[in-house]
Amino acid sequence: MSNINAKDTYILIPSYEPDESLITLVNNLLEVGFEIILVNDGSGEKFDHIFDQVKDKVNYLKQTPNKGKGQALRFGFTFANLHKKEKKYIITCDGDGQHSIQDIIKVNQKLNEVDETVFGVRTFDKNTPKRSRNGNFMSRLCRTTITKQYLQDDQCGLRGFPLRYMDELITIRGDHYEYEMNVVCTFQLKCFRIYQIPIETIYINNNATSHFSPKLDTFRIQRVIWQYDLIPLLAYLLPFIAFVFVSVLTKNLFHDMVLFSMAKALEVYAQFGLLCIFYPTKQVGRRAFIEGLFFAVEASISFGLYVVLDYVCKLPLSLSYFLSTFVMVFLNFPLAYLNYTITIKKTKRR
Repeated sequence: MSNINAKDTYILIPSYEPDESLITLVNNLLEVGFEIILVNDGSGEKFDHIFDQVKDKVNYLKQTPNKGKGQALRFGFTFANLHKKEKKYIITCDGDGQHSIQDIIKVNQKLNEVDETVFGVRTFDKNTPKRSRNGNFMSRLCRTTITKQYLQDDQCGLRGFPLRYMDELITIRGDHYEYEMNVVCTFQLKCFRIYQIPIETIYINNNATSHFSPKLDTFRIQRVIWQYDLIPLLAYLLPFIAFVFVSVLTKNLFHDMVLFSMAKALEVYAQFGLLCIFYPTKQVGRRAFIEGLFFAVEASISFGLYVVLDYVCKLPLSLSYFLSTFVMVFLNFPLAYLNYTITIKKTKRR
């Protein structure tokens, strides 16, 4: 722990109806030297005795009534943005004992090393509560098909951000747990670099103290993900409509393969253009590389599938195109995972 540089980092803790573990966490963080922003998210008077033991030691914020984790995080980010002082970074963590001091320090060290966003990554095995394991897998699957970028754990609350990203973090929408998924999708679609480091997986009493609602909050998170799906959906739909229209209009003036190739080219331009419009970024080159790489692999596979469906199975032209494109969408996940594993191996070799 000799490399700890806590003076330039805020620790943001959103807290709703905490127990004694919050007091332990705050005191341990203060011993290390961190400055803390503690947000009481409308916990009620019966929890005042918990906050009374720490609020004079921290930057204590209170919002009433309970407004949700997303609102609490934005409240804390707004405070940090207004009181930057000499600070460079901010780390968010849960106040229920799920994040150890050692892991918070690891995130801080990585922040100082890379000066980019850092996410904690938990291990999901048979000892992980089923609702946490299944929910995380579904969000990874759906989000990866949209962003084309794989993250091993996209729902962990232990995250570190440079303060230069405060404008984005404050304006991102979401009042509850879906806010954190909004952050992931927005950062990935804007091609902000996200580093991942392994942390300890801690579930106290099978995660019984969590205020996460398996049905309601899972619905909110999935709704957020599929809102972002509008962009790739339009990118697939527009070339499909053009493909069918031109094939009918020209009455086989162009060969099917020529039309298919033109539609696929239009597809990647549509995806790239829509992303640049809705999620502008300075990392245009990186986005173009990601889109181009995935397009080359996906188009080759879908082209072969199209040939089989159209010429071997004798399916209608439009149906062959639709089915080949549909399969291509789901190739995003394994391709993104393959790219992720290759990147991780290269990083380790360095």
